Amino acid sequence: MAAVSWLTFPAPSWLGRVSAGSLVARGYDESLHNSLPTALAYLTQAVAANPRHPEAHFLRGMILYRMGRLTESADELEAAAQMDPGREETYVTLARIYERKGRLDQALSNAMEAAKLNPRSAAAQRALGAAYFRKGKYEKAVESYERAKQTPEELGWVHNNLGYIYLLGGDLDKAVKELEVAVRAAPDNAVARNNLGVAYERSDRLWEARREYLMASRIDPNYANPRRNLEDLAPRLKLEK
Repeated sequence: MAAVSWLTFPAPSWLGRVSAGSLVARGYDESLHNSLPTALAYLTQAVAANPRHPEAHFLRGMILYRMGRLTESADELEAAAQMDPGREETYVTLARIYERKGRLDQALSNAMEAAKLNPRSAAAQRALGAAYFRKGKYEKAVESYERAKQTPEELGWVHNNLGYIYLLGGDLDKAVKELEVAVRAAPDNAVARNNLGVAYERSDRLWEARREYLMASRIDPNYANPRRNLEDLAPRLKLEK
């Protein structure tokens, strides 16, 4: 991986009239152009200039999350939540971070807080479903994903996650139904197509499975699962000819 050249800015005491708000605005603008190191540098200066600026902590946390620096991101977002507890996106992102780190109780509590702030948010319900799923509470996970389906957001992922739960439980009819909806909602979702391929294969719909594995591989050539599934499927296809 190529080394990242980190930008540095003068200490806040040298900035003259440049306020924390101005630095936040500059950081936000850089983030829109995916200039993440530059955005982070501005937001770090904003936090130093005004440690009680909730937007600075929130945006710095989101940039760190996009950069994969999850522990630092969680620290910033926790600080933002204390200063501005009414922001749903803060809790959704914290839930995702803690779910990825295996801290499932914290993931669940943050997802619940997000859902309490906005019960109709698909992102909040999806975070809640993911936390319940990881904790083995599959019925509650399904309930959360079903609630997420009532909004137009992220439908492809919602149906994919529901389908995956049914796939794990061996309910192939429901799995196929949900995953077909996922693929219709988001045709370029390689994960959903691969999962649909698995559901088709387990339902002995082998050529349909092959089609979905091929599509998933074309959409995301770096995604190993569909390639491996294609290789495993090949002997069964030969027997069916």
